[in-house]
Amino acid sequence: MTPLVKRPVGILITLLVMIVLLVAEPVLAWFIVPALLVGVIVAVIFRLSESSPAPQCDEEMPQIQIAKIPAKGAMGLVFTIGTMAIFFAAVPEVRWFLVLALPAGVLIGAGLHLWHKRHLSTSVS
Repeated sequence: MTPLVKRPVGILITLLVMIVLLVAEPVLAWFIVPALLVGVIVAVIFRLSESSPAPQCDEEMPQIQIAKIPAKGAMGLVFTIGTMAIFFAAVPEVRWFLVLALPAGVLIGAGLHLWHKRHLSTSVS
């Protein structure tokens, strides 16, 4: 019964966000109203169509699962820097964000490191 409860809540939240955006920025009505109408039509079509079972993982076709890739310590740092490099290379308009995010990230990371070091060392001993 819980899956039925989650769906209407998500739909309600989406509708409320779209209505708030429509009220806050009426200029976006050319996009929001057709998107809302198409979304409702697609949702009705999906709801009325036969639901197929979720595809099962084929044992002969191995797949990469990001959840099983360890990203702790130095490898986590390499993964994060690589992801950021790909993102900033692909979207040059947001490169200025790096100037703001890098110092903030270093400060927050250092603060979290110190907090964990102080709180975990006192609780263990």
